[in-house]
Amino acid sequence: MRDGLTAFEVAGCRGIPPAAFAALRGYGWTAVNIADTNGGDEALSALAEFSSLTLSWLAASHSRISSAGVALLSSTKALVNLGVSECELVDDNALSSLVQCRSLRSLGLNRTNVSAAIAPRLQQFGKLTVLGVGGIDLSACKAADIRMPMSLRALDASRCGLTNRHLSAIMRIPLEELYIGGNVISDEGMGVIARLPLVALDISNSGITDAGVKRLAAMPSLRRLSIEGCQVSDEVIEALVASPALELVDLRGTAITTATIRLRRPALQVVD
Repeated sequence: MRDGLTAFEVAGCRGIPPAAFAALRGYGWTAVNIADTNGGDEALSALAEFSSLTLSWLAASHSRISSAGVALLSSTKALVNLGVSECELVDDNALSSLVQCRSLRSLGLNRTNVSAAIAPRLQQFGKLTVLGVGGIDLSACKAADIRMPMSLRALDASRCGLTNRHLSAIMRIPLEELYIGGNVISDEGMGVIARLPLVALDISNSGITDAGVKRLAAMPSLRRLSIEGCQVSDEVIEALVASPALELVDLRGTAITTATIRLRRPALQVVD
């Protein structure tokens, strides 16, 4: 390594021994990607010591990082983007530390050991625009307990055990991207979804039917829609073809005749 380096990326390099990440010491990193590696708290210790004023982007998904390591990041004043999804050692304690990262805009907690107890505390992250909580079981929460920051523009809450009653937790947030596939959501919940200014929506493997898709297709700003694995039929073809802004639709695992859509609207990208 040489002086002047500001970015470090070894994503996917599982062969690097944990102790080697101590080499991060001594540099003012701004961006670090150690996702899918054996990097753990020793890496965060090095970053907190030497990059507390410079580090703005850290990707550490599927690594050995724990909540104790995340706590070390509380001193990083410039941290904007943090991804620790699929880190099994990250739990609720991590959230208490991250609240001190006042610049945080993007936070990925998907498929960690974080529990539903964090739901009321999410509003403390008043500047977040992107949040991933996919795979965290929120089924036991009341809608009033799920308090998302109003600053959110993109939310991944896929496979969280959500039902129609939980959707009121997001109805006043001006979301542009929403990923809620794999939840127990039906046509009844589309009244809330259709009022959001969404550009992208993933509601795959849910309980929506033709009626729900027709309502979604009428959304004026929707450009990307995934209804993969949903029980929908050719009854929605007319609605999808006429959808005002739609550019891409994922129809894998449905009974829709995709050839008809391609013939009627060639510019629409169909995934099947």
